[in-house]
Formats: sequence, C-alpha cells, structure tokens
Amino acid sequence: MTDGDDDRRRARASQQVIASSLEDLRGRQRRRSRWRALLTLALLAVVVWGANDLLAGDPVRGALATNPAFDRVALTGHLRWYVDPTTLVLDLQAVTARDSADALRAALAVGRQLPLPGLVRRVVLARGGTPVYAVDGATFRRLGRDGGNPVIALRRLAAALVPAGGAGGAAPGDP
Repeated sequence: MTDGDDDRRRARASQQVIASSLEDLRGRQRRRSRWRALLTLALLAVVVWGANDLLAGDPVRGALATNPAFDRVALTGHLRWYVDPTTLVLDLQAVTARDSADALRAALAVGRQLPLPGLVRRVVLARGGTPVYAVDGATFRRLGRDGGNPVIALRRLAAALVPAGGAGGAAPGDP
C-alpha cells in the first residue's frame, strides 16, 4: 500500500465518523425538539386549565357556596371552549325535580356574582355538557341582582333566553 491509499482510507474513515456524528446530532436534536413540543403543550394545558378555573370555576363555586341548599345542585362553570372569556358556560350536571327551584336560585346567585362582569357578554346554560339556552351577559347579571323572587326571575329569564342553536346562541355542540 502506498501513502496515497492510506491517506484516502483515513479521509474516508474521517468522513464516515463525521457523517455518523452529524446523524447522531440530528437525531438528538429531533428528540429534544419533540420533548420541547410535548412540554410546551403540557404547559399550555396547565395554563388554560388554571386560567379557566380562576376566571370561571372559582367564582361559580363561590356563588354556590353562599347557600347550603345549593350543595344538592351540581352546577359547574367554565369558559366556552375553555379559552373564550366572553362566554361563560353554566353546566347543570344533575338535579332532581325537587331541587329544580334550587338550580334556578343557584344560577341566579352566579348571575349576581358573575365573574368578569365587563367581559362576559353571553352566558350559555347547558345540561350535561349540551348547550340548551343562551342569554346576554348583562341581562343575566341584572336577573341575578334582581332575582329575589324566583317566580318573577324565572319569567324574566324565560323571556330573555334564546335556544342554544339560533339567533345568536351557541352552535349545537358548542358548550
């Protein structure tokens, strides 16, 4: 073998080492990139959940805590799509016929202490995750403040409600 052959062999071996090192580096960068994306998504989910709980969940729970009769009413609150602060969704999970008046009073208590008063423009009333009715946020707030008599409040609320699928209400399947 000549010195030229040795030099070519070393050069080829060096190229293979460099190519292998670059391929290994690219693989590590792809794995690091995937982890960053996963961590970013996880952080985003935590931020959305926390903001939703802070802006909608806590105020609704606080309003329900004002009366022990509301303990039997499973009413939860969240932002529409969990990120839209202009629409509050009040979701009635379960209620018995005996507790239906308490469910109305609970909703009015939330209206009285409506979270984000200047920002909430619409309140969607849902049942088990399915939107049923929508009402203007200012109207809902006013009904909550004036809602001493549940019969009168129910009449006023019924006049202000819009079916969830039409006339400015939530689209079907849009909690």
